[in-house]
Amino acid sequence: MTGTWQVPVTLATVIYEFSLRYDLISPSHTLTVLIASQTNTMAQTNNEINDNERQSVIAREIVWHENAVEKQIQNKQTQLSLSKSWQVWLGILLTIAALLWLLFKIDWRIAIQALVSANYPLIFTAVFINLLTIPLRAGRWQLAFPRKNPPAIGQLTAAMLIGQTVNIIFPMRLGDLLRATLVNGYTAVFVLGTQSVQFALDLLMMGSMGMILLFKFSVPTWWRNSGETLLLTTAATLSVIIFVILFRNWFIGRLQYAATRWSRWKRIFTLGIPFLRSMDSISQPDRLAASISSSVLLWILYNTVNYLLLIAIGIKPTWSMTMLLLIVLLAGASIPSTPGRFGVYHYIAIQFLLLFNIDGTVAVSFAILQHFITVILPTFIGVLLAWRLNISLSAPPKIKL
Repeated sequence: MTGTWQVPVTLATVIYEFSLRYDLISPSHTLTVLIASQTNTMAQTNNEINDNERQSVIAREIVWHENAVEKQIQNKQTQLSLSKSWQVWLGILLTIAALLWLLFKIDWRIAIQALVSANYPLIFTAVFINLLTIPLRAGRWQLAFPRKNPPAIGQLTAAMLIGQTVNIIFPMRLGDLLRATLVNGYTAVFVLGTQSVQFALDLLMMGSMGMILLFKFSVPTWWRNSGETLLLTTAATLSVIIFVILFRNWFIGRLQYAATRWSRWKRIFTLGIPFLRSMDSISQPDRLAASISSSVLLWILYNTVNYLLLIAIGIKPTWSMTMLLLIVLLAGASIPSTPGRFGVYHYIAIQFLLLFNIDGTVAVSFAILQHFITVILPTFIGVLLAWRLNISLSAPPKIKL
C-alpha cells in the first residue's frame, strides 16, 4: 500500500511545503484533509475490513505521511540554511580578499590626491543624473500597471528604493519580495509580475548594448567571446519571457482548468493568474513603446554617469568603454559580497580599467565615486524612506499573496 501511494505523496509534499511557506494552508488543515482522504479511500477499497483494522491502517498511513512531510520540510530548511550560509561566508571571504588587495596594492596617497583634484562640477552633474534615473525608473514601472488605477510615482519610488536597499544589505534578493508588499491596491503576486516586466526590459537593453559592442565597436578579444555568450543567454531568456507574454491567456486558461479540476489546490493554481495578468499592460503597443523608450533613456543616462565620472578623474573614455564597464559592473553585482558591496565592487571596477591601461590609483578613485553614487547614496535614501514609513529592514517580509 505504501509503495502505491509514494508518487502522490511526493507531489503532496511539494505542494504542502509551498502552501505552508505562503500561508495558503495550515498543518492542521492538511492533516484533516489527509485523514478525510484516507478514510474515503479505505471505505471504498476495504469494505471487508472491520472498523478496528481500518482505523489501525489509517493511523499507520497518517504517521507515515507526517514523517515524510516533516522530513522533506527539514531537508528543505537545511538546504536553504546551508545555501544562505555558503553565500554569506563566500561573500565575506571575497570581500576580505578584495580589501586586502586594495590595501596593499594601491598607493592611497596618490589615490586620495586624485580624488581631491577631481573635477567636482562633473561629479555633481553625475550625481544629479543618477538621482534623475530614480523617478524615471518609477515612471517606467508605473506603465506596467493598469491605466485606471496605477500606483503613485512617489509610492513606487519608495518601494523601489527600499527594495534596492534590502537587496544590497541582505542576500537572496529579499528586497524584491519586500518591494512587492509596499504597493497598495495590488496583490504581491501581481506586483512581482510587474517587476519581471522591468527585468525583461533591462535584459533587452543589456542585450542590445552587447550587440552594439560586438558589431559596431572594436572591443577586446577577451570580451568578444564572453559577449557572444552573454548575447545568446540574453536572447534565450528574452525568448522565454516573450513567449509567456504572448501566450499568457492560454496559460491562464490552463491554470483555471487545473483549479477547477483539482479544487483542493485551487488557491495554489490561481496564484499564477495575477502574475500573468500583470503582463497585460506591456502587451499594449503604446505602453510597450513608452516602456522601451524609457528604458533606452535610462541606459543612456547610466552610461553618461560613468562617462562623466571617468572624465572627472582625468580619464578620456570612449562610449564603448563606458558601455562595457556598465555591463561588467551589473554582472559583478551578482557576485557574493558583504552588505554594501564594499571591496568586491571596487576590485571589479579597478580590474576592468586596468585592462585599458589605466593606472590602479586613478581607477580606485573612479571606483570610490561610482560606488558612492550608485550604491551608497540610493541605500541611504532607502534607509530614510524605510524609517519614515516605519518599515523594518531587519526581518524578511511577510508576503500576502
